[in-house]
Amino acid sequence: MRSPLSYFKVQLLISWLIRGNPLFLDRSKLGKVKLLNIGCGAHPKENYVNLDYHWLPGVDLCWDLTRGRLPLPDASMDGAFSEHCIDCIPVQYFKRTIADLHRVLKPGGVFRLVLPDGALYLDLYQKRKTDKSVVFPYGEKEATGMISVNRYARDHGHRYSYDFETIELFLREAGYSRITLCRMGEGAVPELQIDQQERAGESFVVEAVK
Repeated sequence: MRSPLSYFKVQLLISWLIRGNPLFLDRSKLGKVKLLNIGCGAHPKENYVNLDYHWLPGVDLCWDLTRGRLPLPDASMDGAFSEHCIDCIPVQYFKRTIADLHRVLKPGGVFRLVLPDGALYLDLYQKRKTDKSVVFPYGEKEATGMISVNRYARDHGHRYSYDFETIELFLREAGYSRITLCRMGEGAVPELQIDQQERAGESFVVEAVK
């Protein structure tokens, strides 16, 4: 028999009821798990505290990143991971969130961030002006380069475009050091390498150390 929790409308109701309420976070898990997965969606991971705006089975913390600091103790996490998530909130909340993650990480903790690559799309747009054979990530055959740019910039809730130079600036302002550009599936902490490889063609990866 299908679980009631698998129904989308039930999940929406639960999300509405518990979003932003730290009482629904299993505090016992914090003592055992020292990695944070921000924006896990339908892919929660074992050995992580899984956070998402929408509740699904496996989500430990249903939270709105635009509504204030995370209900996690200072210096409580060894690492944090986010992929194609916090680029979907306005930039002022993005800056506040990465600063709050700096608070949550232990000294030496690593924040691994996977983002759509704005520079890639703009470079391809320029090339396509003189070469109509240029193909954008995922091989879509839009009629113009600008349609492809708008798909990247506007679809899926994206609110701000990032490149490495910009995210490096924001991370340094938030207090991080040793900010490194990585490849998908590579980095300093193997446990944080949970990138979705199907996004490799349009993404860049950054690791920053507290």
